Amino acid sequence: MTKKSSDKPKKRSSRRTSTAAQHDLLRYAAMGKGKKLHKLLKAHRQLDLDAADAKGDTALHHACRGNHVDLARLLLRCVRLLTKYDTA
Repeated sequence: MTKKSSDKPKKRSSRRTSTAAQHDLLRYAAMGKGKKLHKLLKAHRQLDLDAADAKGDTALHHACRGNHVDLARLLLRCVRLLTKYDTA
């Protein structure tokens, strides 16, 4: 029995929903996952970096609280770049 092209399993989308990406942004910042955070920011350039969790904490809050200075700098640099382009 031969398989038809329609029998192929559908590929899952590599793009995640913005809600899942926002959740990952906060989680990676809290856990100090620099490489994953950087990859996420590159993949989702429209992420809201000011988005907060249920307690009102942003990714920057989580990075600072966890003493992840490199991630805090990365987030500040991203915010500064976004602000620069938004006001131009």
